[in-house]
Amino acid sequence: MIIIANKPGYLANRLIIFSNFIAYALEYDQKILNPAFGDFAKYFQGTQKSSIPRFPQKNGFKTSSILNKPSYGFFNICARTVRRLGLKSKIVSSTSLQWDETFSLDSEFKPARVHFIEGWKYRNTFLMQKHKESIKSFFSLASAYDEKLKTYMAKYKSTEITLVGVHVRHGDYETFESGRFFYEVETYLDIMRKVRDLLPDKQVRFIVSTNNTQLSKDDFKDLNVEMGPGHFVLDLYTLSHCDYILGPPSTFSAWASYFGNTPLYFIKDPKAIMTIEEFKEWH
Repeated sequence: MIIIANKPGYLANRLIIFSNFIAYALEYDQKILNPAFGDFAKYFQGTQKSSIPRFPQKNGFKTSSILNKPSYGFFNICARTVRRLGLKSKIVSSTSLQWDETFSLDSEFKPARVHFIEGWKYRNTFLMQKHKESIKSFFSLASAYDEKLKTYMAKYKSTEITLVGVHVRHGDYETFESGRFFYEVETYLDIMRKVRDLLPDKQVRFIVSTNNTQLSKDDFKDLNVEMGPGHFVLDLYTLSHCDYILGPPSTFSAWASYFGNTPLYFIKDPKAIMTIEEFKEWH
């Protein structure tokens, strides 16, 4: 069994690492235990009924926030202990990555019977695409949240409207990479106008997903804008239901693009000339 025993970032990061291991498990008949995902287990079909998130799904008593911290703490201590002792056997072992290290989840990876995982960039892009439908089913929203999303989308999505999801990332992005991808609202407005002009024959509506609770649709002036639902999971999956996604480089927009098969444009240079062909599905 492969045990993901640390938390590399927030929701989207953890969705992506879990998904890569699910793809690996499906390809090579492995089992995954992911106590690091307990904070978000209640939101998804594949994890809401497991006492500890796992793949394949195993229904137990419904996930409880009371158990999240102690179960994660236990496995995190086990992983660190195995790493520090240098245990490497067919029975128990560990793999630990620094933040910028990448590990390929392919046939060369031979996990121990109990194999602890620490780190972030465990990847297999090919398997993520091959097993995409299984991954999407596993991470479809739990019924209560799915109903809220459907109610929200019914207000704003129609065949006559082209929806462009905009991820306005403030908060932590003021300091992330020294603020390199932190953009003021005026910058987003300029880029949104460019996108509108790239779709001259479409009726464009923008859905803004943001971690800045002070923003409202009034901040976006002359554009047809609606604010996202305001809950981080619903905002994420709202983006996935749009026709296009626009935002600074982040796993939040990346997961929405992957899950919804939605063309995505990462804003790396706000002054760059844009084309609609530059919007591409993330994988």
